[in-house]
Amino acid sequence: MGLTINELLKSLQKPAEFNGKLENSADTWRRIGEKDNFTELGLGATELGAFLTEWVRDNPYNNI
Repeated sequence: MGLTINELLKSLQKPAEFNGKLENSADTWRRIGEKDNFTELGLGATELGAFLTEWVRDNPYNNI
């Protein structure tokens, strides 16, 4: 399934934060360290905690 035009436009505006995924970048790690809410993901506090725990496990800092 391809992207909708809205999804494509959103990805161009915020390339590190698209489709519920975060880029493994220094900025993302900075935001995690600062306990950012990642409001663009649309997750509640509990869901965000679980998402970030899994994301950190799957995206080692040394891979950036």
